[in-house]
Amino acid sequence: MINRNQFLIDALAAYQKKGLLRSLTNRAENCIDFESNDFLGLARNEDLKQIILSEISKQKSDFLFGSTGSRLVSGNNSILEETEQWLSIFFKSEDTILCKSGFEANHSFFGYVPQRSDSIIYDAEIHASIKTTARLSGAACFSFMHNNTDDLIKKSNSSAGKVFVVVESMYSISGDTAPLQEIVAICNKNNWFLIVDEAHTTGINGKYGEGLCCELGIENDVFARIHTFGKAAGCSGAVVAGSKSLKNYLLNFAIPAIYSTAMPPIQAIAIKNSLLYIQNHPELKAELETNIESFKKKFAEFNCQDSHHIVPLNIGDAATTIRIVGELNKNNIALKAMLPPTTSGNTALLRITMHSHNNFSEINYFFSQLRKLL
Repeated sequence: MINRNQFLIDALAAYQKKGLLRSLTNRAENCIDFESNDFLGLARNEDLKQIILSEISKQKSDFLFGSTGSRLVSGNNSILEETEQWLSIFFKSEDTILCKSGFEANHSFFGYVPQRSDSIIYDAEIHASIKTTARLSGAACFSFMHNNTDDLIKKSNSSAGKVFVVVESMYSISGDTAPLQEIVAICNKNNWFLIVDEAHTTGINGKYGEGLCCELGIENDVFARIHTFGKAAGCSGAVVAGSKSLKNYLLNFAIPAIYSTAMPPIQAIAIKNSLLYIQNHPELKAELETNIESFKKKFAEFNCQDSHHIVPLNIGDAATTIRIVGELNKNNIALKAMLPPTTSGNTALLRITMHSHNNFSEINYFFSQLRKLL
């Protein structure tokens, strides 16, 4: 009998032979967290949880738990619209459109805003969701060397049509930031469209967590910003922040926005209240900054690059990286190995994340265990 799964089995076996096979594991309970994107601890914050539940309980009797359909059919409601208006003010944009995830937001924008006659030039370390969805547009796609504006200009020589330049304000693996002000100047000079993925600066940068673009005062020079809420905000979902015309365009031409089931109202309530909590509790960001400074002093001995709340530690080969992570996990430290193709080339590394809820004893313990393994 023909085994129709054999091609899948063969692909998995080849991955396993390279030491790259991955599998699902449950979130480590009662472990010291140096792996999650819950930078401000809001996903585990009991106070915030009660605030969100209280807000849900205050809703009218006709409040719907589910979405019931896409926004253009039956899924639109006043909670989503009010949340978008609030987010527009928070992120200092003309308008916003809610999406259920950052991937959906990137799919909506990059899959349908650039046209086949246009060009998309993105940083080589841009998130996979952007690389993947950019190809759906049919536009010519080019990558430029990470944070290298000279190479950005060089790659533009092959571009045609409208040019969309795409960067992350902070990169999810390397933890460094884009030279945004320099890139803004280049885009303004050439009349290019700049798009900034603010996934790892939402909730962290800016006075109230509005992101790095607002912190630098360049938000009006950016055509679109993608803000996601599954990291520092501690919940899930995303918005595309831009003009009213951009929002209306996405509602009319972006397949995910047209046909995907709408965000449920409870998710919108969680998003707004999470950002309000960050706004009203500046001590969370202060605690994170204190921990970052403590980490930097410890990391100096490992010759790590100067970064922020995400620090990559290059190990080299996948087998050694997996072994080190396994030992750390045995010692009650939650950490994951970052392997190709998530990392560039054949490099495997530890992606170490810092949080407001880490304390000095946890930090010291982590480094004492790490030294034994390196």
